[in-house]
Amino acid sequence: MFKSLNLDYIGASASFLCFLHCLTTPLFFVVASCTNICCSGTPIWWQAVDYIFIVVSLVVILRISKCTKKWILNLMWLSWLLLFIFLFNQKIMFFDLQKEITYLPALLLASLHICNVKSCNNCEVSFNK
Repeated sequence: MFKSLNLDYIGASASFLCFLHCLTTPLFFVVASCTNICCSGTPIWWQAVDYIFIVVSLVVILRISKCTKKWILNLMWLSWLLLFIFLFNQKIMFFDLQKEITYLPALLLASLHICNVKSCNNCEVSFNK
């Protein structure tokens, strides 16, 4: 059994690391273009990090949903959905959006996990259904 508190730390860490990943991507391309070592496209392993963060965030939100205040949970789901839509949009370019817009839901999700830690009622969360 895991405390909801621990899962919120995992969720906040994943969201914050996702934000850092988004922030460092432009730096990665500047360094790659300056050194002419890398190809022009994004490496597959770097693209996979997006999906790892979104899956970890999904699992954490699903597991803490029974122990989280309704308004926090609703905002978590909204921020996760926006993050998913923005990431998916970057792959298919359905809408013309700035890539930096993904920072907002990532930071909101991290903030909500931290807020949930502060208001946590320490219920047990099982990974087995």
